[in-house]
Amino acid sequence: MKFSMIICLLILTASAGMMGGCKTEYTHVGANWDALHKLEPDNNGFKIKVRGTSRAKLNEILTFDVTSKKAGKLWIIQVDANDEITLLFPNQAMPDNAIPAGKTVTIPPKDAPWEITAGEPVGKSMVAFVVTTGNADIGDILTQGNDVSKALYLVQKSEWGIYKKIIDVH
Repeated sequence: MKFSMIICLLILTASAGMMGGCKTEYTHVGANWDALHKLEPDNNGFKIKVRGTSRAKLNEILTFDVTSKKAGKLWIIQVDANDEITLLFPNQAMPDNAIPAGKTVTIPPKDAPWEITAGEPVGKSMVAFVVTTGNADIGDILTQGNDVSKALYLVQKSEWGIYKKIIDVH
């Protein structure tokens, strides 16, 4: 009897561990992280797929393959372990953030003169891949260092999609 209970507990624990890997991990570090974590599209939302690194050493180069169901503008926003916002893409080296529907785009592109590297602070960062179909330019707000909620308000005015990824920098 005890043996079968132990087996059941082990199976349940293993199952819970496997299921937990499917969810976006949440670590509350501040208002920006919280706002980005809670952001979900309503009926106007569409799917975005992202492949890329989930764990990185300091100074490791990061790349992401992004596919959007709809054409639009791609914005890559990071909220780091200190709750600070960084607009990773678009940037000065590549201001064109257009993304076609159904085609996988690598960011940064393989021949790009720029890169995204894992940097300080170490810990978990939330990176959001947002595609907007409207004319919202959230880059101006984010590059001025304002809180993420103003930018997210603009996003919600158009048809959009989001994919959130936790990256553990160590």
